[in-house]
Amino acid sequence: MTRIAEIPTILPAHDDDRTGIAIVSFEGRLLELSPEIAPIFQTDLSALRNLTFHELSHPDDLLRDEVLFEKLLEEGTGSYSMLKRYRRARGDYIWTELDVTLMCDTRGAPSHFVSRIRPTDIRDETLDTLHDRVTHDPLTRLLNRTMILEQVATAVRRGQRLGQGFGLIMLDLNGFKAINDSHGHEAGDLLLARVAQRLRAALDTPDLIGRLGGDEFAVILRGTGDEQALRHRQRQIAACFEQPFTPLYPGHAVDLGASIGAASYPRDGATPSELLRHADQAMYDCKRAGRSA
Repeated sequence: MTRIAEIPTILPAHDDDRTGIAIVSFEGRLLELSPEIAPIFQTDLSALRNLTFHELSHPDDLLRDEVLFEKLLEEGTGSYSMLKRYRRARGDYIWTELDVTLMCDTRGAPSHFVSRIRPTDIRDETLDTLHDRVTHDPLTRLLNRTMILEQVATAVRRGQRLGQGFGLIMLDLNGFKAINDSHGHEAGDLLLARVAQRLRAALDTPDLIGRLGGDEFAVILRGTGDEQALRHRQRQIAACFEQPFTPLYPGHAVDLGASIGAASYPRDGATPSELLRHADQAMYDCKRAGRSA
């Protein structure tokens, strides 16, 4: 953990009156802010100090920011840039250009971040559309494969840095191919969307869910690393399949099961590939044994 006394209180010089500068701790707290930050967030600096960038970030953009944040800490040097939405005092969001640089103390050890935040000139509607296409599966509205795999890697990095465990669950649907073959892709697509709705409603706020492709999904249980909590989450997910899904075609409700496999960091793997392989194997063991949620 960074000691506050080691973090400089003099902000870097700059000559752009639209760019705000913040000194940020490894925990994400905003420690020092330049005056240009106030109009960006439409509030006094005193209201922002000692908040975290997590509290001020749009939830979708926070995921990508955390990926880059953890990579930078792992490498111990460098910077990154991204387009990002921040929440302003009145509750709306503003798109900004964010540049983050990892700084070192006099001994050469990483000590803090310097973030430069500038409102972008690109239309909000354009950025909203592009961001959604890059991060979400268009059918289910869940995180897409690229995003959910990035989040697995980020959870591993955070776990290594902070000594925190987490859980990973993978599942695929039993009998989905038969429905697709018998009633067409339109019925299959509708079923996938309804499965996604139930899964999303069953999860807690910190948890993340994505569609890996086809009828396969992955859930990251952030902060849930112990065996008892992982089993509880598995039961919650299994409960999503206890009731039939409403008619997808005239006169028929669909009874659908799922094969579920789980892995826990660091018990079942120390790398993303090891965790994914363990959860995937457990899922197919479940399917081969004929067990279903």
